[in-house]
Amino acid sequence: MKTLKILGVLSLMAISANAQDLLPTEVPQQIRTNFQNSYQNATDVEWEKDLEYYKVEFEVSRDDYEIWYSANAKVLKTEKEISARNLPAIVSKNIKNNYSGYSIDDVEEITEGSKTTYYVEVEKWNDEIDLVYSANGKLLRETK
Repeated sequence: MKTLKILGVLSLMAISANAQDLLPTEVPQQIRTNFQNSYQNATDVEWEKDLEYYKVEFEVSRDDYEIWYSANAKVLKTEKEISARNLPAIVSKNIKNNYSGYSIDDVEEITEGSKTTYYVEVEKWNDEIDLVYSANGKLLRETK
């Protein structure tokens, strides 16, 4: 298990090392056009190139977003910061039942293709747990 954690950290470091900040003019026009058409109210826009993918981080009405585009301008993944009250009811219920006494700290809605998952960080005192739920409330992963 320890070896898997070390490999995971090293993989993330390698991916991060490949990330390159970009000026908007360095992003292919079709990707910029698709982004601008979809998120006209975006602020604090920052572009990166990660291996062969383009990633944009931005805000809309104080909510944080990240979108990954392929080189041909297809959206591959979207992460959106949401409030705990916007979690599906079944996810909220499962957290309440299984993590009594914990409070929800951060929530992200992650969409890849037609699949949506919810990353939820819960905490109680110094104990912090990262949870990943499917849209139908199934716990997919728990990391302490």
